[in-house]
Amino acid sequence: MVELREVCMQFEEKTVLDGFTLKVEPEERLVVMGQTGSGKSTILRLILGTLRPNSGSIFFKQFEITRLGRRKL
Repeated sequence: MVELREVCMQFEEKTVLDGFTLKVEPEERLVVMGQTGSGKSTILRLILGTLRPNSGSIFFKQFEITRLGRRKL
């Protein structure tokens, strides 16, 4: 299970995600579509842990990965 709760992400003056919430259950499939610059890659990078959100929480299985240090992540 992957879950993003009220995630906000901003790069300098550009807000990419503002209160974004998403939940994907095991064996569920999801397609993310949108225009260039709409946040598709940002969502994937947040889930992978290569980016940290400005606010909000990200869960993978039962772990809140936004609270994990680099080493544990």
